[in-house]
Amino acid sequence: MILKDLIKEIPFKEVKKRLGVLYPAQKKSMSGYEALYRSLLKKRPRKSSTTIDLEWVKDKDSDGGGYWDVHGREPNDDTRWALDLSTFSQWLGFTIGQELPLRKDKVTLLCHILWEMTFHGYSDKEIQNFHRKIRRAAKGPFKELKLADL
Repeated sequence: MILKDLIKEIPFKEVKKRLGVLYPAQKKSMSGYEALYRSLLKKRPRKSSTTIDLEWVKDKDSDGGGYWDVHGREPNDDTRWALDLSTFSQWLGFTIGQELPLRKDKVTLLCHILWEMTFHGYSDKEIQNFHRKIRRAAKGPFKELKLADL
């Protein structure tokens, strides 16, 4: 199953409800998520060998706290790849891993993936602009960069 299949299977109404519980701060951005969701249903997936993987990362400073890390993997490679700068067509073509811990709870799984997808914006253009800023900053003189600077 690729991400596009999962998105077609789950109505946004279910995603919206769960996203508000999992990521309460995102409630104010729900219109962005809804617009993206509608556009994802219309987009064509780009064929890819990347598999979406999800892993619980314990917070070092708390008891039992942590977060779900969404990342990509390639066949025969244990490297965890950041996917947040991928285009939405690329995302749609990524395979949903067979062994994902949340695979049975498809709505929660999709919410974590959507949060990662939109980390830098709700459109390919916003993400491309962020990527350009990173490349420009990397070409300039060395200085410590903060996410807020980009």
